[in-house]
Amino acid sequence: MVSAVPGDEPEDSFSYSYSDSKTDDSPFLYYDDTTSTPTSNSSNTTTYVIGDCDVSCMKLWLVFGGVVVIALMLVLYLCVPVAFRRRPRRRLSTWIEDGKPKKSDVTADSYKRAIEYIKTHLPSDDLPSSEKIQNNILGTKGYSAWMFVHGGHSEVTNNGRWVEFFFKSTEKNKESSIQTNYPFFTCGDVEYEEIMHYFEVTVKKVTKQVNTIAIGLTTTPYPYFRLPGYHENSVAYHSDDGRKFRSDPHGGEEYGPRWGKGDTIGCGYKPGTGEVFFTKNGENLGVAFGGVHHTWYPSIGTDGSCELEVNFGDSEFKFKDAKGFGPGNPLHIPMQLN
Repeated sequence: MVSAVPGDEPEDSFSYSYSDSKTDDSPFLYYDDTTSTPTSNSSNTTTYVIGDCDVSCMKLWLVFGGVVVIALMLVLYLCVPVAFRRRPRRRLSTWIEDGKPKKSDVTADSYKRAIEYIKTHLPSDDLPSSEKIQNNILGTKGYSAWMFVHGGHSEVTNNGRWVEFFFKSTEKNKESSIQTNYPFFTCGDVEYEEIMHYFEVTVKKVTKQVNTIAIGLTTTPYPYFRLPGYHENSVAYHSDDGRKFRSDPHGGEEYGPRWGKGDTIGCGYKPGTGEVFFTKNGENLGVAFGGVHHTWYPSIGTDGSCELEVNFGDSEFKFKDAKGFGPGNPLHIPMQLN
């Protein structure tokens, strides 16, 4: 046992006593800084006093301090601007479910506009008039009669074969799509089983704005502020995740690989079976949809600035099985009206 007695220490020194055995016969002395004298504790419980606070008091202060720290961390988290928090990536094409936006105000706004649009612009499966077919289509050579028509955020040049989409960085509604002037169709007495309509689009330039490019088919009229695949009577293959869409506001279905700058995407339709398929760089990705019989217009859409080159069969397709086919009658079958 080591012991110190008051009076043996210099002024302002501490008095203490330590015992390694705590029994009723060996009282435990502890320091009291208010009196600078040892204090006896005759109970079996050893009590340490630091100032006016014993161990139990210290534990309460530690708990209180922990609560304060957690509260401060929570306040700091809530006060940090949302823009600085890391968010999981969300698809542009995942947008509305049960009337609630899942992606952004852009998709919510365009969804509401599309609902209003369809009330006054019902989809049509009408073919061009016989006069247009006779004068404008049959009077041309090959497939040069088909071309994309500019609208919304697009500019079309080179006889409808070069399409440029452009958006300002401050614009909120960054979705736009365009159609061709004529749909897929055949003239004369042709067996549908022999027909395949087809076109290809090559992505030539893509800016950082672009999240999704959509290539597919739509009926007319189609809202220019919606991507193909989102709206009623439309099918499409999207670049950002390779999913396919058919009048689908809920994120599409798994289909093929992603694609982007430098890739050539083809879209084909077989009117005999109503099958729609897509190709990537000449490789057939398989049937995307079956039994979809409509008067289809080739369509392109995007949500950012990009440049695309279109081939309706004016030059050789990358998909070799489409040789001789295009948006109208196959080249080896004469175009003539009954």
